[in-house]
Amino acid sequence: MKKLDSKREKRNSLVQKTPTATFPFLETEDGNISQANSIIYYLSTKYKPELLGENSFEKAKVNQCSEFANCEILKCNKSIIYPIFGWSDLNKEEFDRDNNKIKEYLKLLEKEFEGKQYITGDKMTLADIVLFAKLRFLMMFNLAEQLRNKLAPKLNKWFENIMNSKEARKAYGRTILCKTPLKPGDKKKLENECGKNKGNKEDKKENKEEKKENKEKKDKKDTKDTKENKGKKR
Repeated sequence: MKKLDSKREKRNSLVQKTPTATFPFLETEDGNISQANSIIYYLSTKYKPELLGENSFEKAKVNQCSEFANCEILKCNKSIIYPIFGWSDLNKEEFDRDNNKIKEYLKLLEKEFEGKQYITGDKMTLADIVLFAKLRFLMMFNLAEQLRNKLAPKLNKWFENIMNSKEARKAYGRTILCKTPLKPGDKKKLENECGKNKGNKEDKKENKEEKKENKEKKDKKDTKDTKENKGKKR
């Protein structure tokens, strides 16, 4: 009980720091920002502005696709994925309706990759990152391989390209694409699929190599700093 009270007390103190009384929030030198999308936009603008597009049209496309993913695709996650995981009760009408909707969305998104590797062209932008994140569970547990290849082969190739990248594996772990759709209540099959996505020897090897590489970089930097400090003392 004391532990629970302590958590509530900590949460209440943190709520005072967020402008909208919601989480997550980010403390910056200019003030605090809340709402996930606003935080992402702030970080992109400050540290990697190229993610937002290189001209007015690209910036609009990035915003368009990000909003589409955060609104329309997210709704499908809530009605389809949430009941599969038991995060919400199944509403059969919404489940069937949004299963049809997501197929239409795949067709629309397929057009975005005509002659392009990414949403705006040959460079990845925030739109690709946001869309990948919102499609991920649908691609893993709902959108079967045959359906993806039939309705959106270019989109499917784009998704595979990102999911196999070092950055995506580090952020999300393994992503195994759906062979056959899962249905709400199929607990055993869900456990099997989740087990496959936990990782394997290859992932562990990659993580080990990455840690070794980071340690070597740190050691070199520390050695360089030590030499520079000695030189200054002389």
